[in-house]
Amino acid sequence: MKKIFPVALAIIMLFTALPAANAAEPELSAAQAVLCDARTGRVLYGVGEEDTALIASTTKIMTALVVLENCALDDTVTVDARAAGAEGSSIYLTAGESLTVETLLYGLMLESGNDAAEALAIHTAGSAEAFAALMNEKAAELGMENTSFSNPSGMDDENHYSTPLDMARLMACAMKNEHFAEITGAASYTAQGKSFYNHNKLLTTHPDVDGGKTGYTKAAGRTLVSTAMVEGHRLVAVTFNAPNDWSDHRKLYDYARENYTWISLEENLPRIPVVGALTEWLTPTARDQVFFPVKQEERAELVFYLPHLLFAPVSRGQHLGSAALEAEGRIVAEIPLYSPEDIRQLDVLPWHRWLYFGEFE
Repeated sequence: MKKIFPVALAIIMLFTALPAANAAEPELSAAQAVLCDARTGRVLYGVGEEDTALIASTTKIMTALVVLENCALDDTVTVDARAAGAEGSSIYLTAGESLTVETLLYGLMLESGNDAAEALAIHTAGSAEAFAALMNEKAAELGMENTSFSNPSGMDDENHYSTPLDMARLMACAMKNEHFAEITGAASYTAQGKSFYNHNKLLTTHPDVDGGKTGYTKAAGRTLVSTAMVEGHRLVAVTFNAPNDWSDHRKLYDYARENYTWISLEENLPRIPVVGALTEWLTPTARDQVFFPVKQEERAELVFYLPHLLFAPVSRGQHLGSAALEAEGRIVAEIPLYSPEDIRQLDVLPWHRWLYFGEFE
């Protein structure tokens, strides 16, 4: 018997952005850099983005995220003597002092306090070493394959390193945590007799930047992770060993604005026929609204990897396949697709449905 399958396994839609005068690639001071679209992970610009290097206090992005996932903001932390004597940048904690996790997180992210990092690590895991193990577990979960953490503050160590691309992945994830986003975006904070001021100058000098973390050691040079909403889309910029990092990040965000446009996934989703249910068609969906960044004048292919058809029952949230953006012959971004609804299986189909699917000729 002949069966008709209207939807192919891979549906390809071609896009060519509107012609524009492409800006030259940015001239940066950074030895390594990357600019990523946070939602899809597409690299919009990169140089040495997969090479490992020291990361200094940008480490504290992971420290804050692990603390937020394991502690309550109103937990009380009694500062351990090991934390009070931490080497490097400090918020001048004293042994036996009691502060909330929230206050210490602001001291960690705004003033880059190494003593705050140690105090939070000891409170969360019992020791800095045990906390580093949690950091590495989270890194593995996020697919940070070229990253290793040995301490919560970012002090130089041969077993403490990352790449610009891995740090961009981390920042994109961290910004999904509302408490992290609030903390990293604060220009200042005062509580419990402490006042902190954010070292990230981009927060007050760039209209689109709403978060990030600075870092510096003599061996690492100036490191910086920032995030901004450009044309309504979250981007993450990372630079390592960048003498003029503030300028570098401005150039990267300007480059994205001048060179990229975003294509809506929702406006291009195909329908899949359903067999064995009253519902005849199902349109898959992503977990949230997705726009794929496409470079001006770039020939890009939006490819859907989906089944020819679906057999009921189908569960809400069931993984169905994926949507991928292909450019220059390779996949540059890929998003999983799911069922948006439950579809119940019927014992007997209406006769016209059997005809539609070619059971009768």
